[in-house]
Amino acid sequence: CNLILSQNKKMHQAEFLKGKALYFLGDVAGATKCFEKLKQKIPEHVESRIWYIRSLLAEKNYEKAASVLRQEIVLNETDWRLYYLDALLAEKTENYEKQLSALKYAEKAFADGSKIFLDLSKLWFYLGIDSKASEYLQKAQSFSEVNVEQQIILDTYKNLLENKES
Repeated sequence: CNLILSQNKKMHQAEFLKGKALYFLGDVAGATKCFEKLKQKIPEHVESRIWYIRSLLAEKNYEKAASVLRQEIVLNETDWRLYYLDALLAEKTENYEKQLSALKYAEKAFADGSKIFLDLSKLWFYLGIDSKASEYLQKAQSFSEVNVEQQIILDTYKNLLENKES
């Protein structure tokens, strides 16, 4: 990435890739700087803005992440990923009412996301409302048939829920 960037400073995809590499290699602060720079340089690049928020969450900079998320949701209220990030933020700050609300918005924006349904199911389970947990688990299962890894997680959670009901 650095070689490409040194030859052409306008290669924002290479800079984006560099930010993701930094993130996954554990240099979250470096990734945050990279995504923030991209966000300023190319404000219309939605992926950079989403990864900027992810990086802020990973850095536990919840106040800044909340501020950026509010701006992003105003700009793009149909992107389920923003509501999902908002739910992650709420989970990190133990605001389960906000988490539930954000996941419900994500559900509306992306009605066939098994991850959203699974998280809603888990949240209802933790809140002790097993009927809702089962309902959302059922939804998650119907959308996860193509994803083997997701199916393993679902099966594990299904066993946990069934054992609780027994």
